[in-house]
Amino acid sequence: MNRNEASTTKNRATAQGSVPASLTRISLGFVNAYLARTPLGFVLVDTGVPDSWDRLCGELAACGCTKENLKVVVLTHGDMDHVGCARRLRKEWGVPIAAHRGDLAMMSTGEGPKRRGTSLPIRIGMKLRPFRKPDLEAADSPYFTPDRFLEDGDSLLPYGWDARVVHGPGHTAGSIAILTADGDLIIGDTASNMTHPGPGMLAEDFDEYNRTLAALHLLPVRTVHPGHGGPFPFEKLPRRV
Repeated sequence: MNRNEASTTKNRATAQGSVPASLTRISLGFVNAYLARTPLGFVLVDTGVPDSWDRLCGELAACGCTKENLKVVVLTHGDMDHVGCARRLRKEWGVPIAAHRGDLAMMSTGEGPKRRGTSLPIRIGMKLRPFRKPDLEAADSPYFTPDRFLEDGDSLLPYGWDARVVHGPGHTAGSIAILTADGDLIIGDTASNMTHPGPGMLAEDFDEYNRTLAALHLLPVRTVHPGHGGPFPFEKLPRRV
């Protein structure tokens, strides 16, 4: 979207009681990235698929985010639709990457955990999906090792953002959410809102997933910002898969 469209989106979301002025949702097709403007610069949460590079750069530029003021890329988990441009951002922009160690294999080798769909149609689709072994030696390989490993409770204040990390395994072992002081929860794929608020499409561990959802309901959250779909009120966050 262009600047006017971005402004309209932010104003509309704010009118619904969702995205504050310091947080911008960047739509990269079917997946979201989030850009936080802080007193020290910008923090980018998630990056879309590798093919979204040009679109991502255009959106960042429209928000005033540059190589000089992007402080860190934070990844909610290791799925390629969320980390696809991270390695290129580090290579071409010199920005560090931060993520949870639980998804290191996914990010560095493409070897994801065995997961099941959270609904029958998704489980059937996963069985029919072909597997392609990633080429780790390719010049444009998107795989990487993060520069910093985040843990539950870590503060993002060193980057100027009054927010903290919430480790929430279930979708993947290394899934995290970002909880801001304003009560916004960037939740990755622990929840989605493609047609209505609900759990993400896949789960590595259903017991862990349900424990995570229960723990999230104890947090001081106002609005949930999912990796797929638009923001929704906290009270609509599912309580179990």
